[in-house]
Amino acid sequence: DEAGGAQAAVMPFPFEFAGRTWDSVHVSRRGVLTFGEKFTDPYHDLGHRWVTMKQYARLIGSHPVISALYKPDLGGLWPEYELYVSTFPERVVVAWSATDYFHWPHGVAPEDDPLVQAVLHADGSVALRYREIATGDGIVGLFSGLDDGDAIARGDVLFEMSYATDPDAPGYLDITRVTIHESGVPGTAIVEFTVRDAIENPAEGEEYSYRLSFDTDQPHWSRYDVNDQDFWWVVGIHEHGDLSAFNGTALPREDPNRIAMLVDLTRYEGIGGSVVASAGEFHGDAAGSVAHTLSPPTFLQLPVQPPPPDLSAAGSASVTAPVEVFHYRRTASTDDLACRVTDRFGDVFDGIVFHADFRVDVQEAVSTWTSYGGSHPIGGIGPRDAHVPPCDAGRLRGVWTYPIWMRSRWVADHSVEEGARFDNGLMHVAHEFSHSWLARMSYNRDGERETPASRSFHWNNGLHTPAAFPWKADDAGATSTQGGRFWRANPDGTYTPAHLNFETGGFSWLDLYGMGLADASEVPDTFYLRNLEPVDPGDPNGPHTGERERVTIRQIIAAEGERDPPRGQAQTVFNIGFVYLLEPGADRPDSDLFELQREFRDRVPGHWAHITGGRSELTTVVPEAETGTRPARKMMPPDFVPRVPRHVH
Repeated sequence: DEAGGAQAAVMPFPFEFAGRTWDSVHVSRRGVLTFGEKFTDPYHDLGHRWVTMKQYARLIGSHPVISALYKPDLGGLWPEYELYVSTFPERVVVAWSATDYFHWPHGVAPEDDPLVQAVLHADGSVALRYREIATGDGIVGLFSGLDDGDAIARGDVLFEMSYATDPDAPGYLDITRVTIHESGVPGTAIVEFTVRDAIENPAEGEEYSYRLSFDTDQPHWSRYDVNDQDFWWVVGIHEHGDLSAFNGTALPREDPNRIAMLVDLTRYEGIGGSVVASAGEFHGDAAGSVAHTLSPPTFLQLPVQPPPPDLSAAGSASVTAPVEVFHYRRTASTDDLACRVTDRFGDVFDGIVFHADFRVDVQEAVSTWTSYGGSHPIGGIGPRDAHVPPCDAGRLRGVWTYPIWMRSRWVADHSVEEGARFDNGLMHVAHEFSHSWLARMSYNRDGERETPASRSFHWNNGLHTPAAFPWKADDAGATSTQGGRFWRANPDGTYTPAHLNFETGGFSWLDLYGMGLADASEVPDTFYLRNLEPVDPGDPNGPHTGERERVTIRQIIAAEGERDPPRGQAQTVFNIGFVYLLEPGADRPDSDLFELQREFRDRVPGHWAHITGGRSELTTVVPEAETGTRPARKMMPPDFVPRVPRHVH
């Protein structure tokens, strides 16, 4: 299942691990064995696909875990993986077939099926074996975890901010104190927010978010500007009391007026900067926030932490912090890379794509979209980000948040026929760039706003979204690249989805309207299946039940207003810049990979023209470099983390 797919295995002998004796173990399809509580992998939670493997290492280390090879994609995103658990009188053998169904780590399928094996022996020893696996692609280790919470007891205060209470703010958002404590886990600290009143569980579709933001500029900036923050820690609470965190791990709540998270300090050691805390309440279709600032901002220098222990020299009972072997580079700020490009070539790009001949530390070799919606006010398409480019690039609508590895299947899939090897990458470019307009529209449902989009700004599965001009003919029904499904009505009143294949799809008429490429009169009525449930819970692609509701363009206009500017006045010709990044110190790119990017780039315009029905043109023109001088832009230190993605793919 999406929570990690763990199954319990009974141990045929008492097994000594992490200072305790266990009679069972949880086996996760993501390459880890956990003892005691089941390890629930938050990979599919909003935002967690984009935390780094180093951050995941801290999460894994908070449990008693044997990590044979933790990878979010181990066994694939879909359930076609194979997991074997065999028990013998003197050993337990667990084997994972690391199919990496959707994201092969090296671009092509290996000759033999990759295999990971963990063997637990009755004498307490552990053997880890690998076939066709690069251990640098995951997390390996034996971790004792946090012993009954003792290891995360709040130690000395490293940093503290206090605020005067704000009577105009709701008590659950009124931050009165923020502290950073030492913790019992090496290389980590506890960030804790205290608010005026108890934090009750948010209502359905709402969440509360508490953030500590940092800016490394000196001298201090004079106002709170979310676009100027370099990195942040965020912890949130959702309906039913579920917790989440960005750049850290949410900790169990111990006080109704406090919420805390465990953060990794090793990545930020010695960094000084201005810091400000804020709190916000977010809803499914809109967002409002209450921000608290200090004037002048407080200066913070994060302490230097000792390195984690050497796993090879530690016994299983003494390991208190994870050892990650994910050796890819830290992510660079593509905001700043975009500024370097526009400084050199001028304000000539509507979007920028980044490819690299090296992997960066994100769990998938793919990227989200950083939107600059504030540069292009558009009406009638729902709420948009107010962010603008961090430099004078007013034309720029957005950039990829991460550079994509050239050997990943998000560029070319060498396992399929020649005519389809770029389909996945072409879809990805169109998908991300179209987030400049999509998908946040609501419709009027009996006087109330109804948003048929998910929290990650894609159409919900229940919305019927046939592609107007699909990339490939598909008799089963091609779907919008922005989500939804192609639903076929059955005689018994159920609905069956077409096979989900975004690579062959395109844009729906509703998408084209939102992009300014279709008139309202061209958008056919569609429908939304409320309370969607599969008839057979084990068959997500089979018939479903649901309450069908008609959705018309008139209802959308009633909720959002007319599209402004309308078709005929909206921009239809766009220019995308393709940037190839080299490993620092490299003199020139790999010639084969550089040619592969050129071939991929040359196919993008034709794909875009096809799926927009010839109503839009996308070029990849790079002009001569500008020779004039411009003011120097603010640049991040090397290996700095990017800002929080504005959009989750």
